[in-house]
Amino acid sequence: MSVSVVIPAYNHERFIAPALYSALGQDIPDLEVIIVDDGSTDATGRLADAFAARPQARVVHQANAGAHAAINRGFSLARGDYIAILNSDDRYAPGRLRALIEAMEDRGSDFAFSLVRFIDDDGVELDRSNPYVEYLRAAIGRATAQGNPLQSLLLTNIAISSGNFVFHRSLLEKTGGMRDLRVCHDWDFILTASYYTPITFVREPLYDYRVHQANTVSGMRHFAQAEADLVLDRFFERIEEHPVLRDSGSRRRFLDAIKRRGHAFMLPPTLRSAT
Repeated sequence: MSVSVVIPAYNHERFIAPALYSALGQDIPDLEVIIVDDGSTDATGRLADAFAARPQARVVHQANAGAHAAINRGFSLARGDYIAILNSDDRYAPGRLRALIEAMEDRGSDFAFSLVRFIDDDGVELDRSNPYVEYLRAAIGRATAQGNPLQSLLLTNIAISSGNFVFHRSLLEKTGGMRDLRVCHDWDFILTASYYTPITFVREPLYDYRVHQANTVSGMRHFAQAEADLVLDRFFERIEEHPVLRDSGSRRRFLDAIKRRGHAFMLPPTLRSAT
């Protein structure tokens, strides 16, 4: 089992070292960590370069092109059977990669994500005073009660971040990588992946997601709403081919959920009349 961890990095000089230590400390014998410095203007690139002497680590630098481009650059360099992403301001829990890969193998899946811990700049778990975090926690809580996370994913990206993704490299060719979106490239990727594999949701908090203004959707609301419409349009464009509709039980649950959430208008007429 070989794993490539892709770390898109931009202006996170305070957090890049903890992120890298958490990736390099995973209990995966055949591990490579690819840091793509996306035009950082602080010390992030220099700090990443300090890790390049380690045999598992590789650092590349590029002009700022956005997270989706940095991730795709890392994908192009990855050699592992499995590919994971880690945001340069976040952290992996010990044993995360092995736990997610074993869960995928057990369930015949090529994609997994886990529960997250929401932390502040000092790495302390956030309390219930943050409304953005509480909204996400509520959405995740609803998803944990369901067998298939797809229904929840259509309402909110309960995976929270591309950094929470672990998947088999065969999905790269099928999905085409990250789409050119500023905010919702991660949500688009996981919904696209659901056409090709069941999505495994590991209900353990194995990803530390750092919440600050630069990485909250609320900080870029004008981009997020327009991109969300594009993501949903793309998902529903060929919905009749989606594997969730093949089994009568999952088909009914999915269509009922679409109706409850006000997305029935996005279905083709044949499916709309079935809701």
